Amino acid sequence: MQTSQPDMGSRLGLRLVIVSFVGLFLQLMFIRWVPSNVRVVTYYANLILISSFLGIGMGAMISGRTRRQLPWFGFLLAGFLYLIRSLGSDPLPGTETEVRGYSQGENLSNYAALLAIFVANSCLFVPLGDEIGKLFRSLPPLKAYSFDLIGSLLGTVCFGIFAFRFFSPTVGMLVAVALIVMASGIMGPLKDRTFAIVSGGTAALAVVLLTASHGLWSPYYFITTEQLKSIEQLVKKEMRWPVPTEPPAELHAMSNPPIYVVRANQDFYQFHGTIDGQRYTSESGIAEFVAWLRNQFLLPYSITGRPKRVLIVGAGGGMDVEGALLSGADHVVAVEVDPLIVKLSKKYNASNVYGNDRVTVRVDDARAFLQRDNGLYDVIAFGYLDASALFSNMSNIRLDGFVYTVESLARAYDLVSEGGVLVLSFATGEGTWLPTKLYQMITTATGGPPLVYADRSKRIFIKPKGDHAIPPSEFGPLKLIETVPHMEVPMATDDWPYLYLSKKTIPRDYLVVIGALLGLSVLGVIVLKPPGMGIEGMHFLLLGFGFLLLETSSIVRCSLYFGTTWLVTTIVIAGILTMVLAANLIVLRFRPQGQFWYVFVFASLLLIYFMPSSKILELPIFLRLAWTLLVVPLPIFFAGIIFSTSFAQATNTAAMFGANLIGAMLGGFFEYLGMVTGHGALLLFVFVAYAASWACRRTV
Repeated sequence: MQTSQPDMGSRLGLRLVIVSFVGLFLQLMFIRWVPSNVRVVTYYANLILISSFLGIGMGAMISGRTRRQLPWFGFLLAGFLYLIRSLGSDPLPGTETEVRGYSQGENLSNYAALLAIFVANSCLFVPLGDEIGKLFRSLPPLKAYSFDLIGSLLGTVCFGIFAFRFFSPTVGMLVAVALIVMASGIMGPLKDRTFAIVSGGTAALAVVLLTASHGLWSPYYFITTEQLKSIEQLVKKEMRWPVPTEPPAELHAMSNPPIYVVRANQDFYQFHGTIDGQRYTSESGIAEFVAWLRNQFLLPYSITGRPKRVLIVGAGGGMDVEGALLSGADHVVAVEVDPLIVKLSKKYNASNVYGNDRVTVRVDDARAFLQRDNGLYDVIAFGYLDASALFSNMSNIRLDGFVYTVESLARAYDLVSEGGVLVLSFATGEGTWLPTKLYQMITTATGGPPLVYADRSKRIFIKPKGDHAIPPSEFGPLKLIETVPHMEVPMATDDWPYLYLSKKTIPRDYLVVIGALLGLSVLGVIVLKPPGMGIEGMHFLLLGFGFLLLETSSIVRCSLYFGTTWLVTTIVIAGILTMVLAANLIVLRFRPQGQFWYVFVFASLLLIYFMPSSKILELPIFLRLAWTLLVVPLPIFFAGIIFSTSFAQATNTAAMFGANLIGAMLGGFFEYLGMVTGHGALLLFVFVAYAASWACRRTV
């Protein structure tokens, strides 16, 4: 009995949905899992996305000249996991132009590790691209593209739910392996099915052995906890994956309670414990350390006196909050972006500040909260919320990028009541340009210089508003600095949110890595590209280049408006894919002419480019939401129509799809130019890319 043509198309479509789902799901999975194992990837996590595009693109380009590669996926995944775990001890590279916590000097092993990860990840995704290319050749172009978009959309949504509700690399990768085995077996010969099962079994064994570890996953980090036993323990880990320490049952009432160290992706992150000195005796062994901690959190209240309302952004384990409570605050609002940190504080903080009736906890992005809030506070304190993670898989901006900008500080100062203070605490290290940069930013944002207290490794900036008490010249080990050295350092702004850069430049190690990876990518494309791509291939490459930069720009803008959280990023990516799917369905149904839509792309790009972000941030929340939902996606929608109309007429759909992904990879590299130009200027490159694709389209 023969299989009917519609049934055949449904089975091919299902396979394409599965493969696209796995591709997107694994990209997001690796972007979270790899940096937790290999510290050198911490600030290069978006290279995982770029190399995935390269692998899928090259796989699609060679799909017409090879046997099925998908059954090999399991073996490649097992090798990739082994590589990641073997590179785990490689140190984070340092650079003079960018501040990176716990970094060391540059060495050849850093570059070798990044290059190995990039190449291995690209190779891993080649079988997925090969399968997608073969399926594109077997289905009508726009239907195939619809199936691909549906799979990617489902992968984004499912990963978002999975990451927030129950993130486990072991479970997630096992599900991906099972789906690939299933996709390999659908309509495949017995030999392929048997090979896929053996390959999948190998991958499943590697996943179980190489991804399991002690600790918890937050939406942003891999978190481990351990009891503090000595100061040396902070810089020299006793074990790579410490077994979590259970607190004593009487923690909240006991004398001499322990302090716990919380690590994020293997590095020290924060302390969880009480700073109430009355709970420690001189025999405790850590009483002196607790006193040292307490001084920095009580210092602001030596100037303001007893505050009524206090706002802590970046509240972390709760020591800033306890400092306000010990100083007599009537009410404290604690804003913390990471829900797991709040949960851990309730478990490990001996003062139980987040269970106090005078404390209101808000799990939210600090900048987003400041934009929405209209209350006045006697003290607004920026806690130690310096991040060691990127906020999105498509951007090199850090999680706290929009918190530490001139506009953010100005907004916070607006919420300080008369007689109150704005406080910013930061571990600046010794002899860097960062204290000067923060000083100049606060001065610009508030209209006057702040008070600066310092010890060997930190600075506490205090900017009073109106009358205030005479500040003490010393407060424990903290000393008031009369002058701050002047340096020419660009200030971080909403358009250039790079607090940790000393100048508008791409750090050398980024350039070396990007140059090496770009050279390898170009060489691979030259060797593997099918004959006859020509101007048509360039057209699709430029569409991919422009679309990736456009997508990145949309994510950055939406995150500025509503917060740099994983939830916002997931919703934006899902919305972008939905918009592109809608455009494709419109083309599938109505077959509009593609070149006319370039006018709408250019017009909407210019509208967004010339509309200052500051004006959008001033809008009421419902108008800001309307702008984000109705205007920001317009170029993406029109670009989607252009791609689908071109794709429907492509001479080699698999190769053109591959060229589009290669272009997206190049756009990912190009995004680093935002470190020089600011992110608003990247829209001009998007404009140029679409103009060049229009020129190519007219000659095809």
